[in-house]
Amino acid sequence: MDLLSRLAASRMARVGAALVAVAALVISAALLLRGGKEAAPPPPPSTAPTPPPTTPPPPTTTPPPPETQPPPPTVEPTPPPPAAVPFSWSSAGALVWHETDVEPTLLGRTLREAGFGWVAVRLHDGTEADPVEADWVYRFRLASGLPVGGWGVLRTEPEAEAGVASDLVTRYGLDFYVANPEVEYEFSGADGPSDERSGRSSRFVTAFRSLRPSPFPLGLSSYCRPDHHDIDWSAWRRGGAAFLPQAYVNDIGTEGSPPACVTGSRGVFPPSDIHPTIGMHIGVHGTVDVPTYVDLLARAGTVGFSVYLAETRMTDADWRELGAAIDQRGIAERPG
Repeated sequence: MDLLSRLAASRMARVGAALVAVAALVISAALLLRGGKEAAPPPPPSTAPTPPPTTPPPPTTTPPPPETQPPPPTVEPTPPPPAAVPFSWSSAGALVWHETDVEPTLLGRTLREAGFGWVAVRLHDGTEADPVEADWVYRFRLASGLPVGGWGVLRTEPEAEAGVASDLVTRYGLDFYVANPEVEYEFSGADGPSDERSGRSSRFVTAFRSLRPSPFPLGLSSYCRPDHHDIDWSAWRRGGAAFLPQAYVNDIGTEGSPPACVTGSRGVFPPSDIHPTIGMHIGVHGTVDVPTYVDLLARAGTVGFSVYLAETRMTDADWRELGAAIDQRGIAERPG
């Protein structure tokens, strides 16, 4: 019994020692796993930290431009002196589109010496104004003493366009106005008949005359032959408009000659109210010289005409030749 007891005790002691050793190993391993991560030093930084800047960045020297530039200041036109001679449709005149293409002092002297009686500058297209050089009218009037008017293209807003025309007449101190209605005022059209288009003549004349009553001179520049175009011509006649048919032989051929314009206007405008405009620009058929136009004007029997365009191809000799025809052929009256 004692031996067995001692053997059992010895075995128990060895087993206990072994268990203690195993427990110690487990605890040691756990401590190594946990403590190793906590104790490990942090890795060294890959790069040195950037030192704080010692000076601030330089300020921007030029501010960025605004997204939109303000419009330039409006230059008020120089008030012209009054005309030295009265206005008359029976005088010869000149129509100007691009007034900056012709020197007003030179044009004024040339027209006055040739026996012309007026000039008209382009004022607007529809409701969009076409500004005239601020001192152009002043310089022309100072050099010539002649009446100055304006002309404008009519589109689709008769009342508004009448207002624009009247305002610009006031702005530039003008003596008369010439309206230019064409396709937008015809009853017939590419999309069929239109009472809206046809009614624009009456609407414009009514609106304009409410702002510029007779006897303020109103001219009508449009197709040569009223019998070929169904604009409401009678509305213009009732409004006291003189007819300035576009006798552009250079564009239309003989159908656009001054005699053809007179023939096509019978029953609408009397001959005394017809004053053809001759086309001196380069047209569909090229150009027509002054002697040819003089003969056509004399055959038409009208008194008073105008030249389109004054700034295109017209020479001093052309103006003088037309001036001589005023006296010798009776195609217009000298002013005054």
